[in-house]
Amino acid sequence: MQFFYEIFPVFLFFIAFKFYGIYVATVVGIVTTFIQVIVNRLWLGNWDKKQLITLAVFLIFGGMTLYFHNPIL
Repeated sequence: MQFFYEIFPVFLFFIAFKFYGIYVATVVGIVTTFIQVIVNRLWLGNWDKKQLITLAVFLIFGGMTLYFHNPIL
């Protein structure tokens, strides 16, 4: 169950990408990862490093994709 919880934002990203495109999928990935980090912080009281790294990757590369409107980035 923990593995599914950790991979859930990536899973939602690919579903949104298939049906709505890269820009919607990028926003879905960023928002779900951010929510996951906040929920983990509130429930467990600590920061999970894997989730923070995933959030950073989504923010950096997803932010570039949204800013430049270039699906290659």
